[in-house]
Amino acid sequence: MVEKIRTVLMSRLFCVGKTGVAGLLLCVSCHPANDFTAARSAWAQYRADKAAVAAPQGQEDPAALQQQADKANDSLKQAVRCYEQAGAGASRDPQVLREFAEMLSAAGEYDLSSETWRRLTDLKPDDACAWKELGRNLSAPGHFRAPEALAALRRALQLSPDGDIHFLMSRVYRKEGLSDLAAEALEKALESEPSHWGARLAMAALKIQTGRVRDGNADLEALGPPSPEYADEYTDSIKEAVDRLLDARRIAPDTAEDAMAYAKVMLRAQRLQDALEAAERSARLAPDDETVFNFIGDVAAQLGMNDRARNAYARSLELKTDQPRTIERMQALEAPAK
Repeated sequence: MVEKIRTVLMSRLFCVGKTGVAGLLLCVSCHPANDFTAARSAWAQYRADKAAVAAPQGQEDPAALQQQADKANDSLKQAVRCYEQAGAGASRDPQVLREFAEMLSAAGEYDLSSETWRRLTDLKPDDACAWKELGRNLSAPGHFRAPEALAALRRALQLSPDGDIHFLMSRVYRKEGLSDLAAEALEKALESEPSHWGARLAMAALKIQTGRVRDGNADLEALGPPSPEYADEYTDSIKEAVDRLLDARRIAPDTAEDAMAYAKVMLRAQRLQDALEAAERSARLAPDDETVFNFIGDVAAQLGMNDRARNAYARSLELKTDQPRTIERMQALEAPAK
């Protein structure tokens, strides 16, 4: 539970306005224009505070995690103010522009960040990283400028072939509804960088939306849980893939394995009723698999269908008695509500 809260805080850290004394901090220690000493100290403080949110420290409670997130948010606001007061917006120092653009992007100010990356590419037209980050920010949610983003990413590829650039291009193509080009870009991304987490996620989603649900689910299971960087994209990608799968009205093979894969994908897409129905179909096709009944029990419990959950857990325990986790879940259902 704590880890889930941590992931949510990390993925949404700077999307919610903060109030209180910390949010009103002024950068009183900032130096005069063109002196970025204090600004860089503020930027370093933000990175340290952000790392504290991401790094496990034990069994923190949700309030403590929220406090850490608020502190990082305030540190970022202070760093942005310091850079602005020191004149970062008018600077011609490539390093200053890079630092300022990075923190604007972290704050979700994608338009301002794009303008800053654009200034850096004007100063350093052969900087592949700057072109890539320009493309990333131009294609950010809510600030989508596809033609400009693709132009920037193509320039980055010319300068330095990079799997991450192909991945960013696949994102743009997917948003534009160009599935074939998205798939081609993903293949290039994985060919260049087989371990690229975002590209692997996108490829799994692509398989799901085109009806290869069993393969896509296997890819998702191999990926494991998302890092904070990809938390929102993970859920959104699967939901979008499922929506396109359902719109296409594709017919899946009627096997226990395919039904169970479909159930797991539906659960990841937060479609609990669909997940339950698919798992029950798998149970009818494979009535001796205790893991299927455990899945049914878990989903039914989430839906508040306690009788159905009890029956599923009981069947699972009939098939395999030595299941401490299943026994605990059964006992939790029997416990009186507080």
